[in-house]
Formats: sequence, structure tokens, C-alpha cells
Amino acid sequence: MPRWSNWARTVTTEYGEVARPEDEGELAALVAAAATEGRRLRVPGSGHSWSGCAAPEDVWVQLDGLPRGMELDGDTVLVTGTVTLGELVGWLWAHDRMLPNLGTITAQTVVGATATGTHGTGLSLPVISAGVTGMRLVDGRGEVRLVGAEDPAIAEARVHLGALGLVTALRLTTVPATRLSERLVNLPLDAALEQLDEALATHRHLRLWWLPQAGVVQLYTADPTDDADTGPNDLAVRLDRWGVQQPVFAGLLALAGLVPSLVPTIHRFAQATSFPPRHRVESQPHVLTMPVPPRHDEVEISLPASDRHDAIRELWRLSHAQPHCPDFVQEVRFVAADDIALSPAQGRDSVYLGAYCTNPGTAAAYHRDMLAYARAHGGRPHWGKRFDHTAPELWKLYEYWGDFQALRRQWDPRGVFQSAWHDRVLGPLS
Repeated sequence: MPRWSNWARTVTTEYGEVARPEDEGELAALVAAAATEGRRLRVPGSGHSWSGCAAPEDVWVQLDGLPRGMELDGDTVLVTGTVTLGELVGWLWAHDRMLPNLGTITAQTVVGATATGTHGTGLSLPVISAGVTGMRLVDGRGEVRLVGAEDPAIAEARVHLGALGLVTALRLTTVPATRLSERLVNLPLDAALEQLDEALATHRHLRLWWLPQAGVVQLYTADPTDDADTGPNDLAVRLDRWGVQQPVFAGLLALAGLVPSLVPTIHRFAQATSFPPRHRVESQPHVLTMPVPPRHDEVEISLPASDRHDAIRELWRLSHAQPHCPDFVQEVRFVAADDIALSPAQGRDSVYLGAYCTNPGTAAAYHRDMLAYARAHGGRPHWGKRFDHTAPELWKLYEYWGDFQALRRQWDPRGVFQSAWHDRVLGPLS
């Protein structure tokens, strides 16, 4: 049987066939036939997820033939088809609009990013899915559903994990486009934590990065400004923009995989050359996003923001405690609470701990320990990253788990959108 793999090569599945509907009518007929025949449909989109959420196991549905586009209506944008976040952001910027927040990577389709609760950073800013004010989808019966902002189902549908239907259009809130003033400072861990609470209260965007053997925390802040655009006024930023840094770093990581003892030297070199203190003013997309990084593995956990100091210290400890230090950058971001049933930030302001590796030998132990910490402290895994939680564990973490399951049974009664991943994570439909 043919095989499908995601971008990171962390998930590989066998599928039976490929379906390429050319319009919504063909898509609805495909779903209706699958419900009758007991088939299962998945739409992997860009495949830019570390989990098996969208992995095809029976019918791989490719939606490239459906109409795709973007259209502004007041302060909202209608996105149809397989438009990616990168395409949407570029188009919005050209029209003096922007999404309220952005994640680091924009290679994902807009539909896939919102379905899994993708987020940026800023304690006043929720997940990107919170900006969804409406959607159009084909449910498990093959019926087209329109879900508006006032529809009670919107609270479940904003983060749907592909379990409620195949989305053909989304409407999202936009805001006026703005430039951001970004500052990067390097601090010892204790100093970064001493400044953290005040920085979170005074800056719109804040994130922490570190290379485990570099010895410092990179503290990034970014705020809207009317100051003039400086452009990429730092050599490291220019090299990143020109596409030079990524292949060099990928080569260094490959070398570290062969000779793990080189990781400390590589981290210190990368810290000195790529992450010096800096200040720049550029567009929101330029400041908040970056080119797709080298392939790596990710675990990301959402914890209550009130526990941020202890959580950050634990990520620091774990990223320094392994037999072979994780070779990739580690990340901490912050997200505002929301009321979305399956959002990892549902009901609580959250700190997200990102544990990243390229070396499989390192990742196995590191990610095991990270997930153990999550389980011990009520951590919710990011749906688009790697985790091994099961439905009996997860339902205890979500207040509105039952509401989502009820809608799932109503909209997909025959399990057209089920997969092995959904069987483990959401449990059976019955």
C-alpha cells in the first residue's frame, strides 16, 4: 500500500486511495458514500503537524481542486480552500490587515492550524482559533453545515481536530496591520525569571528561547509601534531572511547527531552568531514568524500561567539533565484563556513549554520526562505536537469534553472522520 508521512517524519501511515473532489458538491457526495460504505476520510493538508491527527489510513482526501481564496468583509476575512497561513498573512498585510496573533511557522493550512489550536505568544492574546467567527463544513453525513458566530456549536467547532467534518471555508477576525518593535536580550535564567512578570504585563508579545548548552535565556519582546521600519538591521536576521542560517544549522545538527559531544560547542557558536542582543522594527509577519526550521521533533505542553516560574525552571532542568543534551532550541510562550471546548488554553491563561529535538536518541528520554511532568501537573498537550495521552486521561483535563463528544456523535455518527489517532485521543464514538 502507498505510504504517507508528515513533514517532520514523525508519523507514517498506509492509505488505500486518494480522492480529489473538484467542488463542494463532489466532496459532500464523497463523504456520504464513505458513510454508507464504512470508509474513513482524512485531509492531511500541508502535513505540518507532529501528531497523527490528520494522517490518512483509508482515503486521503486532497482538497486542492476546491475553490481557494481570501475576501475581506469589514474586519473579518473569508478564507476558502487550502490557503496557508503564510499566504493569508501576506495577502492581509497587502490590504493593511492582520490576524491578531501569529505562530512562529506559517506553512500550515489555515484550516489545519485552527483545527489543532495553533497559537502565538502574548498573555493577552488567545489561540488563533479564537478568531474564527464562522465556518462552512461537510459533516459525516455528507451534509453542508454553516456555523456562525452565534451558533452554540462554534465553541466546539473552533478546535475540532478534524473530527466534526471537512472544512471548506473559515471566517476569521482581523485587526489593523501594524509594525512591531522587537527587542532581544540574553539573560541568566534567574534574571529572566525576575523580569518575567513585569515583562508579561507590559509587552504585547513575549517568548523565551534557549539553546541548552549556551547558558543564557533569550528573552524576546515585541510591541506595536509607529516607528519607522528598520528592516532586518542585524546580520543574523539578514542571514535568516536570505535562507542561509537554516541549512547551516541543519548541517551542524546532523554533525551533532554523529558526534553528540559537539552539542555544547555548537550551541555556544549558534548563540554567539545568531542570537546577539538586538532591536528592530518590522512588520508583524517579519517579527513573529520565521522560515521553516530543520526537521525536528516537538512536544509542547500547556500549563496554568500562574505556575509559569516553576514550569520554566522544570523545562530548563529537563533540557539540561539528559545523557545527551537536546540539540535544538527550547521555547516558552504565553497564551490567554479562551472558552473553546478543546483548546489547551480553555479556562486558564497558559504557559506553553516547547521541548524540541532532532536527535531521536535524545528525544525519546527527554520527551518521556516532559510528558511525565505534564501528567503530574495537569498539563494539556498541544494537539498538533507529539504526545501519548489517551482519552481516559484527556477528558479529565477539559471541562467541556462531554459537549464536544456529543457534537461529534451528532455530526459524524458513523465515524467517517475517525482514525487510529482519534480512537486513542478522543475514544470511540459509542
